[in-house]
Amino acid sequence: MTERSTVADDTSRGALSAPAGPDRADRMSPGSWRHTPRGRTPLVAGLVVALSGIGLLVNGTVLAFRGLLVDDEGWYLQAARAVAQGQLPYRDFAFTQGPLSPYVFAPGQALSGGSLLAGRLTALVLVLLLFAVAVGSVWRAVGPPAAAAVGILLAADTGTTWALSMAKTYGIAALCLVAMSACLLDARHRDRSMAGATLLAGLAALDRFSAVTTWVVVGLGCLFLARSTRGRVLVALAGLVPVVGYGGLYLLAPTETRFGLWGYHQLTVESGGLRALDGELFVTRLPDVVATYTIPLVLACVAVAAAVSTADTRSMLRRRPGLVVAAAGTAAFMAGNFAAGEWHSDYLLPAVPATMMLSVVAVGLASASAAPAPPSPTLPVAAVLVGAMLVLLPGWGIGVDTFPSERTALQRASDLAAPLEAVTGPDDTVLALHGAAVAVEAGRETVEGDSLGQFSYVDTPTENARRLDVLNAELLVALVRDAEPAAVLLSDWDRELLDRRGTVSTEPGDAGPFLAALEANDVEVAVQSGFSQTGSELSLYVRR
Repeated sequence: MTERSTVADDTSRGALSAPAGPDRADRMSPGSWRHTPRGRTPLVAGLVVALSGIGLLVNGTVLAFRGLLVDDEGWYLQAARAVAQGQLPYRDFAFTQGPLSPYVFAPGQALSGGSLLAGRLTALVLVLLLFAVAVGSVWRAVGPPAAAAVGILLAADTGTTWALSMAKTYGIAALCLVAMSACLLDARHRDRSMAGATLLAGLAALDRFSAVTTWVVVGLGCLFLARSTRGRVLVALAGLVPVVGYGGLYLLAPTETRFGLWGYHQLTVESGGLRALDGELFVTRLPDVVATYTIPLVLACVAVAAAVSTADTRSMLRRRPGLVVAAAGTAAFMAGNFAAGEWHSDYLLPAVPATMMLSVVAVGLASASAAPAPPSPTLPVAAVLVGAMLVLLPGWGIGVDTFPSERTALQRASDLAAPLEAVTGPDDTVLALHGAAVAVEAGRETVEGDSLGQFSYVDTPTENARRLDVLNAELLVALVRDAEPAAVLLSDWDRELLDRRGTVSTEPGDAGPFLAALEANDVEVAVQSGFSQTGSELSLYVRR
């Protein structure tokens, strides 16, 4: 067999692989994972995939309408409204993530005039697209039973579904990682697949700056895997996307861009040097990861053990380097977030779907590499893992609003948005802080410097606050004293934060001057309880 015919044979089957040895026929026997059996198996697997997809859709829809209102959703959608009106992140308003997410959510905000539900439905579309890409890729690369297993795992992990269905960056990053992995598993057009994987890794980096680690690892891996000079040129061009995106914004507003992507996050980091960080990594973060991501970690460990257990399975990895690069890129995303100065365990959530997908692929291909090939174990293994997930980490109903009210979280926000819209005009501005979601729902712009919700309150000198488009205590007092905003939204959580010098500051502050100026110039006209994930009481003030 010539090299050309070998490549064509591999390409027709869809796996990213090098020419196989003389035992290829055994590895592709009817008992193999890669063999697509006739009869009932594809039909049953297709039915399982369909039911899993329906379950995911139902759960995602419930969460979109009845899920908790998370604080960050307000200012993410506020940023989306801003870019829909032609503004640029960092230059025209402060933003602390990559610039991609506002543009993803902007169409829904432009069409709706400002809507929390539009943001949620946009996120749900991304989750469903992620499901389709993951299942379709595994079906082609491994076979119907493995695709069914991936469908079950994605549908059963309802906690991740909730996180990805919020109007934040998580769903975008998760979709980028899954689609990147799908490209690396597909060699039907190898050079284009490598360029596509690099592009998607770059988009993940434009969504969350911490994904730059994925972009570097995958970009270098794809340069190595590209078959031709043309392919390497395509990979290099695709790799320029985040360079152009971040570089262009940096040239327009270097100080503001540097603050949004780096400086603000360092405000949350306690000093102590490398020794303190090293202690936190192993004392706090590692146990947090193990407790939060038990099932994905178990699945990944099983996959690694299966892939390196025998000479045949190790040979499989050498023949399918795309799988290795995809796994390395996903691991790089987790490592970049795990070792960063600022830490919350949910930062790793975007990697969960890709981890599940690649783990099933690794187990399936490792099983296919054995001679003779064993019966397909994916569905039983998936069933056990799903059962363990539901028993050890019950997730059904997670994220659903449980505040004792007949009104959902979105409806409660809308209940306060209605009077805000009634007492202000379309051109009026609002000081929203923690209540950013209500301003979005009412279709009202916030005052300059209030683009990050409660995180807009920063402990920094006034001149620097103006330059960075944020607010400090002096500017907040001046706003209400001079009656610049037509209305003020203030929660009990805001009141607590104003007793510090900034939202992420540990230095004591004094809320008195601000509250005195508010009392003198504004009057409370409406109150809403059970606002956001904190269940706060949010008040609406208008000028006297």
